[in-house]
Amino acid sequence: MQCYTLEKEWLEKCLAEKDLRVLVDCQLSMSQQCVQVAKKANSILACIRNSMKKDIEILERIQRRATKLMRGLENKFYEEQLMERRLFRLEKRRLRGDFISLYNYLK
Repeated sequence: MQCYTLEKEWLEKCLAEKDLRVLVDCQLSMSQQCVQVAKKANSILACIRNSMKKDIEILERIQRRATKLMRGLENKFYEEQLMERRLFRLEKRRLRGDFISLYNYLK
């Protein structure tokens, strides 16, 4: 690494410098920037996943309660209630919706 001066003052050496909010190293590589951004994105996704998981559980609980209110299904297990009414768990319905969206996107 070379040493530089600015008006007879030696500039301090550094491995990377942030310019315009982008971290660039001495090889003009932005891999450190990518690592930092990926780390931040993963933490945000974890927060979203955790909050969605709670919401999904709440909605699933509501569907369980609603199927128990149907005549003839009160004493059956949740999976049996769904099968008799030709319903699916919310997780499976979301997955189906995701596949339909993916198909339409790729079409």
